[in-house]
Amino acid sequence: MSRAITVQTNFTTGEIDPLLKARTDIGQYNNGLDKARNVTIQPQGGIERRQGLQFIKEIPSAASPEDGTRLIPFEFSTTQSYMLLFTHNRLYIYKDKALLTNINGSGNDYLTTAIPSTKVSTIDFAQSFDTLVLVHEDLTPFKLVRGGDDTTWTISAITFEHVPFHAFSTSTTAPSTTITPSAVDGNVTITAGSGIFSSGNVNQYIEVNDGLGRARIVKLNSSTVVEAVVEIPFFDLNAIASGDYVIESGYEVTWSSTRGYPRTATFHEGRLYFGGTKSRPNTLFGSRVARFFDFNPGEGLDDDSIEATLDTDSVNAIIGLFSGRDLQIFTKGGEFFVPQSSLDPITPSNIVINGSTRRGAKEGIKPVGVESGTLFIQRSGKAVREFSFSDTELSYVSANISLLSSHLLSTPIDMALRKATSTTEGDMLLIVNTDGTLITYSMLKDQNVIAPSLQSTGPEAATVTASDYANIAVGTELTFTDNNGTVITLQTEAISGSAPSSASGNTHFFRPNESNNTTADNIFTAFGNIDGFVVKNPAAAIVTIKRVIPGDDNLTVTTTDSTRLAVTNFAKTDKFLNVAVDVETVYCVVKRSINGSDAYHVEAFNDDNTTDSAILFTGGTLPGSTSLSGLGHLEGETVKVIADDAMQSNKVVSSGAITLDAVPTSYVEVGLDYTPKVKTLPVELKLPSGNIIAQKKRIVELTTNIYLSQNLTVNGNDLAFTAASFFTGKKRKKPMLGYDRNGQITFSQSQPLFFNLLGVEYKVSVGQ
Repeated sequence: MSRAITVQTNFTTGEIDPLLKARTDIGQYNNGLDKARNVTIQPQGGIERRQGLQFIKEIPSAASPEDGTRLIPFEFSTTQSYMLLFTHNRLYIYKDKALLTNINGSGNDYLTTAIPSTKVSTIDFAQSFDTLVLVHEDLTPFKLVRGGDDTTWTISAITFEHVPFHAFSTSTTAPSTTITPSAVDGNVTITAGSGIFSSGNVNQYIEVNDGLGRARIVKLNSSTVVEAVVEIPFFDLNAIASGDYVIESGYEVTWSSTRGYPRTATFHEGRLYFGGTKSRPNTLFGSRVARFFDFNPGEGLDDDSIEATLDTDSVNAIIGLFSGRDLQIFTKGGEFFVPQSSLDPITPSNIVINGSTRRGAKEGIKPVGVESGTLFIQRSGKAVREFSFSDTELSYVSANISLLSSHLLSTPIDMALRKATSTTEGDMLLIVNTDGTLITYSMLKDQNVIAPSLQSTGPEAATVTASDYANIAVGTELTFTDNNGTVITLQTEAISGSAPSSASGNTHFFRPNESNNTTADNIFTAFGNIDGFVVKNPAAAIVTIKRVIPGDDNLTVTTTDSTRLAVTNFAKTDKFLNVAVDVETVYCVVKRSINGSDAYHVEAFNDDNTTDSAILFTGGTLPGSTSLSGLGHLEGETVKVIADDAMQSNKVVSSGAITLDAVPTSYVEVGLDYTPKVKTLPVELKLPSGNIIAQKKRIVELTTNIYLSQNLTVNGNDLAFTAASFFTGKKRKKPMLGYDRNGQITFSQSQPLFFNLLGVEYKVSVGQ
């Protein structure tokens, strides 16, 4: 038997993919974690409880949030910024974590739009000063304009001065008369020898044989005279004979309800760029310089509009544009860019689109920019890539920055970036998954820190519906099982005058119909006494069981009598739906199950909170008694109460209020609990006898290095802290009983208080 000491001084790899757990040979292993849930990895190396979510406002059911929501930041400046929430035909506007009301003096707290909830999740946007452009392939482009104050806004369909035309199907006619241009170039009039023109010729073309002239008709003056813009100069001013020219027809507006509208937009070098429509998916459109809503090609001068189509071996639909070092183009099949220099801006005559990488981007998720490049989600949804310029290759590369944690990506649907606001923190990349979880990557690229963790909110819940009480047989079981085996068993006993038997190991007992109560009531009572679960019984026959500490293992419910005890398995009740960043504030739309009904909240991460859907009472909002109201959004829920840095007992919200244990003096926070979980990787030591990966081991003693912490558990056991005080220093835990092949430690919390784990030291005993 041998003993050794090992340390983990930082956790900057974050949670690593299970496929890498054998890679003890790579440096990231030594700084990694098996699980990092509801925590944030600091760029300095430590782990802290993630920020709690401050409740801002419930989204009313009239806004149909269940059909779709979208958060979009509106940043005029760092001091004048807003968060926009799009729902069904409504726009809500938030500033400084508060909903703006009486928009445009209407008495409403929202602005009416023509954007249905089924489209809002896939809207793209681009902002220039106080104007936000909104595009969707099925909707005419919109613009949102901020007025002179916070509550003055207008949203309307964009009125374009000119729109692109395209010949989706062409035909030509050869009139039997001459035509004569008034000039060889520029804006001209064209006169015919007889009446050949009509209103249908507007925006069609006159083409002279052998490339000796081409002009777009822009106005009908009469059947013999039209005005036109020359695109290819005429050879001279002589009359052009019949048979030497044709009139092309079939040109129509490129953007329409029939042909589709632009999918994506960005501002770049004084132009508004649109990308991709249903009918022209791989075409890029750029406005005239400084005239964002004018797409007139004119004479092809440097400040005229631009139109370019990707020249590839297959149709690459443009789904994202980004203004960075160059104009970057993201498609379903690959990544492109328009090279340029400060001396040579993009013009109609010099535009070149270069291909670079062939990864493909995921539609509906807007790329975000970091100092070193542009981040996008790969088409498969299983990788986050950084699109950055390589000075050695003189082109762009797309590195997979999520390689070590790809298991956390579960069909991403939204992404945002919170940039560092001080020298002591890094950027924070936030990604929402379809399963309602939120990935956070703490990033400090110059120190090679990309540290992921996974956030969840709310419990997991299952239901048991009891019926035919009298015929539930003695010994009938409800079994709650995770990946590692049975967690809890509920077993029926025969009815007698005494109470059910006490628990035996993991088995708990209940009576089918004791003292004229229903079986559901007895399940409610029996299960309600088990740590880690909350039980609700809103209906006589139905018990809802919530797992307060959502595990990283699946928890399933089975029964030996599915007829009389019908069950539904555990599933998340609360989910992240959207995420966006207003300068430095991270906003979320969260779906919550409140007292058995779905509710949709706008919430924001807050350094001062350690609970979710929380309200913090301070100063003038601090109650002068034990009665605390203003909690209607949590009606019927069991809430945590932290007052003056100390825990009070749990409360159930009734009529929007609770009764405190004592009158707070400085602050009180009320909200829903969430539980962090940090699990270390298996201990890997290299002893003189060799590697110990396959040997049994026991952590004899653990020393934690913590900073400003109030609560922390090690393998389910609380470390000792003084109530209502913060501790900085080292805490030792021993003995750590039991040999196994892994030697892992799980850190968590029994109370929603602050903790910051900087590092750990293990004293390990190695057996055979």
